[in-house]
Order: sequence, then C-alpha cells, then structure tokens
Amino acid sequence: MLPLKLIIEGFYSYQERQEIDFTRLTDAGLFGIFGAVGSGKSAILEAISFALYGDTERMTMKEKRAYNMLNLRSKAAFIAFEFLNFEHKKFRFEVKWNRRKNFESITSIDRSAYAWEEDTWEPLASNSAAELIGLSYENFRRTIIIPQGKFKEFLELGDTARSKMMKEIFNLEAYDLQYKTSALQAANNRQIEQLRGALAGFEELSPSLLEAREQEYIQQELTLKEKYTALQQLQAEVLQLRKLQETLKELAQSEEALSTLSVQEASFEHRAQVLKQYEMAQQTFADLLQSQQQLAAEHKNLLLQLEKTTHTCGIKEQELLTLEESYTQILASYEYIPAQKEKINDLKLLIRMHALYAESKVLKERIEKATVVIDAKQAQEQKLVKHIEELEQLMEQKQQGKMDTAELLTIGQWYQQQDYQEKQKETIALKRQHIQRELKEISALFSAQKTDPVAWQQTLESERLSLKNKQEQLQQERLTLQIAKEISQYASALTEGEPCQLCGSLTHPAPQHTQDVSTQLSTLMAVEQQLETALAKLQKQAQDFQNWTWQQQHKEQELMQLDKDYEAVKQQIMLLENSFTWEKFDPKNSRIFELEKEKSASIEQELQNLVSLLKEQRIALQTVQQEIKDYTLHKQDFDKKIEAKRELFKSHKQLLEKLDFADYKLADPVSLQQEIDQLTDTISQVESAYTLLTESLQAVRPTLAREQALLESLHEQVAQLHQKIAAAELQLAERLANTPFNDLTEVTALLSKHIAVTAEREEILHFKMQVERLKGLIANLKHKADQQPFDLTLLQRKEQEYLELEHLHKILIGDYAALAQELKRLKAAFNKQKELLQEKEKLDHRAAHLHTFSNLFRSAGFVNYISTIYLQNLCEAANVRFHRLTKNQLGLRLNVETNDFEVIDYLHNGHPRSVKTLSGGQSFQASLCLALSLAESVQSLNKADKNFFFIDEGFGTQDAESINTVFETLSYLNQENRIVGIISHVEELKERIPRAITVVKDTEAGSILQFSN
Repeated sequence: MLPLKLIIEGFYSYQERQEIDFTRLTDAGLFGIFGAVGSGKSAILEAISFALYGDTERMTMKEKRAYNMLNLRSKAAFIAFEFLNFEHKKFRFEVKWNRRKNFESITSIDRSAYAWEEDTWEPLASNSAAELIGLSYENFRRTIIIPQGKFKEFLELGDTARSKMMKEIFNLEAYDLQYKTSALQAANNRQIEQLRGALAGFEELSPSLLEAREQEYIQQELTLKEKYTALQQLQAEVLQLRKLQETLKELAQSEEALSTLSVQEASFEHRAQVLKQYEMAQQTFADLLQSQQQLAAEHKNLLLQLEKTTHTCGIKEQELLTLEESYTQILASYEYIPAQKEKINDLKLLIRMHALYAESKVLKERIEKATVVIDAKQAQEQKLVKHIEELEQLMEQKQQGKMDTAELLTIGQWYQQQDYQEKQKETIALKRQHIQRELKEISALFSAQKTDPVAWQQTLESERLSLKNKQEQLQQERLTLQIAKEISQYASALTEGEPCQLCGSLTHPAPQHTQDVSTQLSTLMAVEQQLETALAKLQKQAQDFQNWTWQQQHKEQELMQLDKDYEAVKQQIMLLENSFTWEKFDPKNSRIFELEKEKSASIEQELQNLVSLLKEQRIALQTVQQEIKDYTLHKQDFDKKIEAKRELFKSHKQLLEKLDFADYKLADPVSLQQEIDQLTDTISQVESAYTLLTESLQAVRPTLAREQALLESLHEQVAQLHQKIAAAELQLAERLANTPFNDLTEVTALLSKHIAVTAEREEILHFKMQVERLKGLIANLKHKADQQPFDLTLLQRKEQEYLELEHLHKILIGDYAALAQELKRLKAAFNKQKELLQEKEKLDHRAAHLHTFSNLFRSAGFVNYISTIYLQNLCEAANVRFHRLTKNQLGLRLNVETNDFEVIDYLHNGHPRSVKTLSGGQSFQASLCLALSLAESVQSLNKADKNFFFIDEGFGTQDAESINTVFETLSYLNQENRIVGIISHVEELKERIPRAITVVKDTEAGSILQFSN
C-alpha cells in the first residue's frame, strides 16, 4: 500500500480541516511527523486505520467512540484517505458523522469506499479494505502502521497467535491439506469398497468354464449350417409348386373377368354413338347458342338500367327546383351579416371596458389595505431594533465577567501535566520497589544453592570437566569389554573344516577362550547412566544460574534506568512548578481553578443562550424588513396596473364604431354577452344555410346533366342490341339446315347432357383394350398349364416338411444366439475382472500414500512447519540489520520447539536467551528489524514495487549513537525501494529527516499541520 492523500476534520484535536499530500513526503523515501506530546501525531495513523477498517486501537464501540473521537468544538467529523494498492489501483475511503442538536447525541458513522475508474470516483459495493490491501486490521497494525504500544507485539506474540498471523499474511491455508487428504482418503476407500463389491460378482468365473462354452459354440455352429442347407433346398421345391398353383388360379380368374366384360360390350357401343352426335352438335351450334344467351342477358340488363336512369332524372329535376327557391329566400339575410358583426365587435369592447373599470376599483382597495399593513410592520421593526440593542449590551456585560478561554485551557493543561508527572513519579517508585524485591529473590536463589553469583561458571565448568573425564574412561573400558565379548562369540562359533568369518582359515588349531564379561558390561553401563544423569542435572543447574544471572543483570539495568527516570521526573516537576505564573490560583490546589472553570462555563452557556436569542431577533427583524419591502413593492405595482388599465380603457373607447359607451354605462356585462351570443347564433345559422344551399346547387346541377346524358346513351345501346339479336337468329337457322338435326330443341337437349368428351372417349378405349388384354393372357396361361401337371397333395406334403424343418432351424438359431451371448458375457466378465483388479491395485497403492500424507498433515502440522520456515527466513533477513544495529553483539533466532523468538548473545559465547530480557532500546531495534523484514515479505507476496511502513514509537529509548545507527538503517531503506514514516518528538531526529510534517497544537484552531523540507 502506498498513501496518496489524507484529509482530517473534526477528528480528536483536528478542529479545522487539515490535508496531507503524502506524495510530497514519500518521494524522499524517509519522512517524519513531529510534534509535542498530545499535539495529535498518533491521531493521523488512527485516522488512516479508522478510514480503512472502521476500527481503532484507542477507542472501541462500547466507549461512545463516535462522541469521543469528535472534536468538542466541531459539529461534524470527516476523514478521507486515498492510496494505491499492490495492483497500482487507486482507492478512496471516506468516514463522516455529525453532532445532533443535543450536544452528546451523535449520528451513526458512515463509511464508504470508491475506486478511481475513467477519471471519476466510482462507489464500491463493500467498504472493507482487507480485500484491497490483502491484510486484516490486526496484521495491518503489525506490518504497515504500527500504533503506540504495539511495536513489540509481533516480537513477543505467542506461538498460536503468531502462527495465525503468518497464516493470514502469507496465505498458508494453501498448506493446510489435512481435510483435503481426509477427503481423498474417504473417496479412495469408498472406491476400494465399491471394487471389492464388484469383484465379489466374479467369483464363479474360471478358464475351464470359458473353454467348454467355446467348444459347445463351435459344434452348434456346424449343426446350424447343415440344417440351413436342407431348409434352402426344400424351400425351392415348395416355391415351384406354389408358382404352378398360382398360374392355374390366375387362368380361372381371367376367364371369369372376360365373361363379365362381354356382357357390357353392347352398352359401350351405344355410348360411342351418343358421344359422336354430341361432338357434332357442340362443334356446330355451341358458339352461336352461347352468343345468343349473352345478347339476351345484355338486353335484359340494358332495360333495367334504362328504367333506373329515367327515375333518377325525375328526382334530380324536382330537387333542383326546390333548392333554387330556398336560395332566393336566404340571400337577403346573408347580405345583412357584416353590419351585425360590427355590432358584435362594439359589444365585446364594451364588456372589456366594464371589466377594466371593475379591476381598477379592486386595485384601489388593495392599495389602501397595503398602506395599513406597512404602517403596522414599521412599528414592529422599531420594537425589534430596540430589543436587539438591549441584548447586545447585556452580552457585553456578561463577556466582561468571563475569563479568557485560551488562558483557562493553558491552566487546565498545566494541572493535567502536574497530575501526570506525579502519577509517573509514583509509578516509577513502585517499579523500583518491585525490582528491588526481585533482585533480593534472585540473591536468595543463589544463596539457597550455596553458590557465588559471580564465580558459579568456573565451579560448574570444573565439575562438568571432571564428569566428562570419568565418562570417557568408562566408555574406553566398555569398548574393550565389548571387543573381548565379540571375539569370544566368534571363537565359540568356530567349527573344524569351515572357514573363519574373520580370516577365512579352514583350520583352527588354538581358538581363544575368554571369561564371560556381561556382568562387567552391565555395571559399566549403569555407571555411565549415572554420569549422564549427573551431567544433565549439571546442565540444568547451569541454565538456571544463567537465567538468574541474566535476570539479575537485566533488573539492575532496569533499576538504573528507573533511577534516571525518577530524577528526570523530579526535574520536570520542578520545572513545571517554576512555570506556574497565575497569581489568582494555587499550584498545590486546583479547586479554585475548577470553580473558576465552572463559572466560565456557566457564563459561556448564558452567552450561548443570548447569542441564540439575538440570532432569533435578528432573523425576525430581517423578516419584518423584508415584508415591508415586499408590501411597498406590491403597492407600487398596483399603481402601475391602475394607470395601465386607464390607458387601455381610453383605447377601447376610440375603437367603438356603431355604439356609444354612455348608452351602455349602466348595462350588465352578462346581458351584453347574451346579446353577442344571440347575434353570433343568428349569423352562424344564416351562413350555414347559405353555404349548404350553395354547395347543394353546385352538386345537383352536374349530377342531373350526367344522368340525362346517360339516359340518351342507353336508348342508343338498346337499338343496337336489337339488331345483333336478329342477326344471330338468322345465322342459327342457316346452320341447322345443314345438319341431320330436326330443330334447335333437339340440339339444346343433346348439349344439356354436358358430356366430358375426353374422359368418355378414354373410358370406351380402356374397355376395348381390357378385353383384348384378357384374351391374350388366357391364351398364354393355357399354354403354361398344358406343359406341367399340378399335384395338390404333393404341395401340401412339401409345405408340412418345410414348416417342421423351419421350426427346428429357429430353435437351433435361438440356442446358437444364447450360447454366443453367454460366451460374449463370459469374455467381457473376464476382461472386466482384469480391469477391476488392476484398478484395485492402483487404489491400494494410493491408499498407502494417502495414509502417509495423513500422518504428515495431521493437526495442521504441515502449516506449522511452513510457518516455522517463514519465521526462520524472517529471522535471517532481520539479523542483517540487527547485527549492524547492535554492532554484532546480538542476534535473533527461532526456537523450533517453542516457535518463539530468542536472542543470541555473542558476548556470552552465543548462548540463547528470551527476547523479554532485552532492554527497551534493544527491543525497539529487534522489533524494527523484524517489522522491516515482515514488510519486505508482504511486499514480495503482493508483488508491489514499493511498500509503505509507519512507526509510532521507540526513538526516545535510543541513545545518540543508536539513533545514528537507526537513522542510517532507515536511510538505507530508500535504496531498497522502501518508504518509511516515523512519528517522534525527538528534535535531534527531526533535523536529520529530509521531509517532515510538524503538528502544532493551537488553543483556538486545534491541531495544525505544517510541511517542511
């Protein structure tokens, strides 16, 4: 994570909005935030944590967090933090909450998150930063931003907590394979059980059974082929006999069909004669008869149309006469309409003039009312001005009796500092007493062991060397006895003629004989065990003495440091007492100050009430003044409107043409409107009638002319049609004379049959062809029947033999198929059994491997192992800097048994000891090195090219030389692409930091940020 910008307002001591542009700080690689104690330095880190995670180290939700974090002089709090995550994506987190009218009532905290996409901030569905940064809140404050009191937490975490942290940061859940392995084991075992169940169904299979089935299959196949050949031969004989039987049957059917057709032959001859006459009549008379029918229909239609047109002309002539009479009557009324419209316009002007007169009267009444209201509001305005002046005088009197707020805050801070110093003095005194008791207890432990606390190492080393010498002597004696025992066993095992296992000789003239040394060996081993126990006890005693010595040295150093701290606190108390310059108060008793503070608070409350009342009165005054202004404007507007209506009235009067306003001054506008409506209706009726008559005349005259022209045309068409009918009748008579028909009635009767000529001709031809075909077929069948005689008994006998043989063949086919299916099933079963056995062998091997993995991954052992490797790597990386900071006097290592960090003391032969024995400065150095290594690992995990790290404590515990070393280490980080920010009040360190922000506490404006290069 790389910070970009932070905005704080109303948060703790940050009363006014403050903004930090981190890009100006992070460019230097190393920057600092400095300020006095209580100035608000740590609040910057707390604001970042609260924006990202909604959580803080200092305040919990149970402690009225929203109220306590809100500045007492602010009405709202706002935090905005922008940063780049490890994917170089830009995000913004905002937090805001407000104070309600009730001072202690606070709105709920609103947290929101945004992503920078396409040059705008797009809201995110979740406001959790853990997914974006890749760290939980607990690990964020251990690796990125480390608040006060938490810097040593990672160094001194317990095994379980540290393993959990490593698991979360480095995603070690991927190595927790216990449940996956168990699931694979269960699935593998289920498959093995399924295979065992499947193999149980193949227990009856054997090679002899398969061989017997194969021989039976071959024999069945030979028998089936023999029966099939006999069946084919018999089938051919039956088919030949059946074919001869079908020939005789077909001959009889053909003769019967020919006899039936002979009966129908006379009927078809008559149909042929009628068809010939029909064709002649159709060719000669069909067209003329059809033309005659069309002329008759056309004549009938013309007569009907002539009758209808004659009737229409009579109606139209009568309608034209009626319309012309009505038009003559309406024309006089239509010519009087312009005079009536002029009167209507004058009446409308009279109505508008009456309306203008009435509106002017209403406006005059409103002007009078506005004048009364303005007078009343002006009197109210004078009263409010007088009341406001009285309130301002009273506030001035109250302000004179109130003490300056800044001075009260300064005095209060002095008393708080005094109380803090006194409590610190008491705390140091109690710690000194506690350490002195612990030193006495350690001295008592040495006294109980009757050991010199200074010379115990030489004493124990002498005892250890003495025991080691005895142990080596015993080991040499035991080795000699074991060799003698082995030689004795070889000698007793020698047999004449067999080779010796040592030299290979076949003769053994003088084998060695020794006595039994088993008892001596047992005695020596018992003595060795006693020596091992004594050495272990001595080692345990040395460890205890070493721990007591380290504790004693550490406690003595702590006691010396506490003495220095005690003197420093006394000096600070003396300086604080000398800085007390307020004669009105007692530095030994803060009660007078508290009373003065309560009095100022009471006056402040009264002033706030007066301010509220004064604000209300001023708002009321502004309201009244605005109302006076509004009513005055309305009055002026009414005057303008009256003048405008007067001018409009004069304009309307000049436009009158027929009427005079004096004649209608007392008239009612309603009656005038009624007269207008009556005139309008009359004009509308006349115009409508005139228009309707004009349009009707224009429509009837052309229609009548068209109908008369049509009537004349119809008379001409009837005359022409009579001539065509006469010509057609003459042509029919001429054609009838040239045919064998007697008259047109005979021809018409014949044509009325509507014979389908083509179909009738085809049917007659088909009959004749069918007769000829049957005659030829009968002759051919008689020839075939004469060549071979037919025996029905022989056919029946052959058919019975064929059916019996066919039934036997089907039975053999069924047996053959069943045997083939059985053989196929047996072969498939043998193959399946082989596959199952191979698969079971694989699963058995897999089960053995999974059992090994299950033992390896049980109880998260593999995860703990990986976590230990990560911690060891962290130690190795941290030691690169820790050795330099401690001048190669101390180192860090991981105790793989307890998974705790230990210190290697190179000044005492590299012996390990607990990290809790480190001094405050040494703990800071160790924590710094581990934190930097952890940050590097997190950076590598997230693949970020830059990483950010913030420290909020520890520099005050370092001496001048250590500060130089720490500063060099931090400066070197810039070359490693690391960005480190520190928070401190050490002025010497501030002068050496390239970029810095100074937090200044202002009594009125709160904490203010000042940037410096």
